[in-house]
Amino acid sequence: MQLPHRRSANATWKVKSAGLFGKNKVLAVEATRIVRKGEAIAMDYGPVKLDNTLLLDHGVLDSTNSKGGYNLTLTLPEEDRYYADKLDILERNSLAASSSFTLIRGQDPPEEMIGFLRLMQLGGQDCFLLESIFENEVWNFVCQPVSAPNEAAVCAAMIEGAREALAGYSSNIDEDLVLLNSRKFAPGSREEMAVQVRLGEKEALDSLLGFFEGRAASLDTLEYYQERRLKRLGLLDEDGSTTYDSFFRDGIA
Repeated sequence: MQLPHRRSANATWKVKSAGLFGKNKVLAVEATRIVRKGEAIAMDYGPVKLDNTLLLDHGVLDSTNSKGGYNLTLTLPEEDRYYADKLDILERNSLAASSSFTLIRGQDPPEEMIGFLRLMQLGGQDCFLLESIFENEVWNFVCQPVSAPNEAAVCAAMIEGAREALAGYSSNIDEDLVLLNSRKFAPGSREEMAVQVRLGEKEALDSLLGFFEGRAASLDTLEYYQERRLKRLGLLDEDGSTTYDSFFRDGIA
């Protein structure tokens, strides 16, 4: 028996023991909440899966409650001068040289993904963070803005990548919305599901583009590693003013 897929599921499959001494196994349908009389039984085939993966794996989609998004894979270039050091940092934080991240339309990208990007773009004067003395702290450092050049490089790379990915589709967001609203396709048809998935991917990429365009326009407002470090040492106040100016003014230093 195959149950219909719904994001608002009321049942799930359970493997249970059966027979003498429970040696046999049976697949049972188990309610996950109270089911009203006459209510259709449905299950979610992939609670954590995006629509594109769900459609690819199971051939189903809930058009009334979609979960559009984009699976983005980032890869640390092997030709990076500091590849070994960066890879070690990634692996110690349960990531790999090639890691995938889920982008959801209307949501900011995962902080873990931004940390990966900052580590990828780490170069120049910022590479002192790769010294062994920081090995237990560096991941926390890159999960926050490192420096203006590093953050600018991250934004530029993602803006270019998002624009390139969006340009690879044969239609834009507005055209897909018009197509879905035109009722040209039968409800639940393969054509309708394909457009829904395509739209969800593009909306997630558009959200990504908007996030990094906004970040690129506000680089001057971010707090970077050096400023955070000086504040922890008590050498900057919360307004960003030095706390040691009086030393020079009063002739102490």
